[in-house]
Amino acid sequence: MSPQASTALTVRHAEGAQRLVSPEETLARVIPHLPTIGVTRVADITGLDRIGIPTFCAVRPLARLVQVTNGKGLTPIAARVSAIMEALEHAHAEDPPAAPRRASMAELTAERAAFLPAQALPNYVPGLHLDDHLRLPWLEARSLGPADSGATVLVPACSAVPVEPLHAMVSTNGLASGNHIVEATLHALYELIERDAVTRFSRAGLRKSVDGACMVDLRRLPPGPVAELAGRVAAAGVELVLIRVASTGPATTMWAVFLDPLADQACSRVNMGYGCHLSPTVAAVRAITEAAQSRLTYIHGAREDLSADSYILTPAHERLARFFTGRRGELAWDELPDRSSGDLGRDLDLVLSGLAGAGFGRVLRVDLTRAAVGVPVVKLIVPGLAYLGGFLANHHAR
Repeated sequence: MSPQASTALTVRHAEGAQRLVSPEETLARVIPHLPTIGVTRVADITGLDRIGIPTFCAVRPLARLVQVTNGKGLTPIAARVSAIMEALEHAHAEDPPAAPRRASMAELTAERAAFLPAQALPNYVPGLHLDDHLRLPWLEARSLGPADSGATVLVPACSAVPVEPLHAMVSTNGLASGNHIVEATLHALYELIERDAVTRFSRAGLRKSVDGACMVDLRRLPPGPVAELAGRVAAAGVELVLIRVASTGPATTMWAVFLDPLADQACSRVNMGYGCHLSPTVAAVRAITEAAQSRLTYIHGAREDLSADSYILTPAHERLARFFTGRRGELAWDELPDRSSGDLGRDLDLVLSGLAGAGFGRVLRVDLTRAAVGVPVVKLIVPGLAYLGGFLANHHAR
């Protein structure tokens, strides 16, 4: 039995994902709480693109982060749930259930309280004013690492929620929800591992990274959701490239690239998506559906964080498209190991063990779940895992 779960957490829904319950059950659970989290509309935007991979958006007009969140899935209901759950995550981060505690690092040291200094945050910004006597807001986190599992550790509040002062780039990386806190925790860890892998190959440069990665042979995919998605993309006249990217621990990270020769705008000429999971099938489904969601996010154009420059097709986009066009994969699908067990508690233990073995043994979880809503929402922090995203100021705050 997993130390992270008191009972077996058997996967009951395994259609392109691994969840404890079906999307229909999750939807029934969250629908009554849409007014509480500020969602006024959930829209199906799939038909705006010719590919036809289900994509939805949820609208929160009074949101402090972004007003529109998107979701994707193999089916319309899975995509609807995905959009709503992301909106729910943002709402919980904007309004955490517990007020931060204010204290300086000197005070915490004198109390012998366990805390993560701001300098250890993955997105810490060097050069910002910070000293041991500056009073900062802190939130409680639970350690999931093998050395001090279950211990309470204080973390700078800005690592989990958009609150000032900001000593790290604010991001939703590692923010996740689920039908159980273990499900949410796994989702968050997969995202952190995926973003770390993407950041590392981005820093290495495209040519070196792709040459060092493994391109999947799409001509020999077994029957199932990955083959079905690949067929749908091809039927729309879009080329798909699927790449396994080296990542930390036992999970598989996939990178999907869409190449559309008919596109006359940059936002749909080349699109990318990523996914990470112990199951390579789930990782690939996430990557392909995310690439489709990326296209539709720009085609829909409703998110307020989109840049007008993203729509302008330049020679750089054509060079990027030529780089990928016609590349043939040699990695056979049956060479990708499926390490998922069918029990989310055991899967979480395996991922945590893999991270610890790679030198990332400190894993901290902030529980943002609101009792009134009752849907687990967490923010995971793993010092050392890299991420290029985030922003310094909550410029959407009202």
